[in-house]
Amino acid sequence: MKPDCALDGSIPVFVFPSAINFYLEDYSSHKQVLTIYNPYEFPLRFKVLCTDPRKYNVIDPEGCIKRGCCIDIVIRLVAVNPAYLNRVDTFRIQMLDQGSKQILGKRDVLATFFPGGSPESAKHPQAENEDFKSLQGVGSIGSSLPGDRSRQSQHKQGRAVESRSQGRANQGSEPNKLIMLCAACVCIAALLLPLQGDTKSILPPDLHVSVNLKLLCAYIFGVLTILIVRS
Repeated sequence: MKPDCALDGSIPVFVFPSAINFYLEDYSSHKQVLTIYNPYEFPLRFKVLCTDPRKYNVIDPEGCIKRGCCIDIVIRLVAVNPAYLNRVDTFRIQMLDQGSKQILGKRDVLATFFPGGSPESAKHPQAENEDFKSLQGVGSIGSSLPGDRSRQSQHKQGRAVESRSQGRANQGSEPNKLIMLCAACVCIAALLLPLQGDTKSILPPDLHVSVNLKLLCAYIFGVLTILIVRS
């Protein structure tokens, strides 16, 4: 099934995330990943453009996406210069017909370079410049004081409570991850089903789905993929 010429520049383009942020002090944020989806029943070519390409390194900025598939594009910030702080660049993802290379759709993704660290790294600060000193074990100083024994007992009890809490949290996260995996499998199955009106399919018409349903499943599958990877 080929795209109709009337769809020139009008088909939706699905990209996740919709914006990317780089942070000066968070080196892990200098590498971002864009996922481009093709929920349609025909292969598409993609092309990544940028308003300031000298600041970024994009691996494989052009290529082909098979029908019902997606591809990850790695974007690296190479110009880590404070002069570029708070500037907004735009990445444009173009979707083209594989044969004629006619532009069928486009989507813009904003890229911003912020000062400081990312909000995620601020939640887990690293003590890099602290003046650490070595500690002596209790057994190396002979006998411990009664107060020390009391604090040791309280510390052990605290660790036991923390371990039980972590165990309950892990038990609760496993079913959630299983549900997300099942939902992702359902989305994949829906994307593989034929479109309504496809006369070449051997499946019964009841199993044919609409384009809108496939687009919805592609979006949900992208969100679930990110959640599963982060968990």
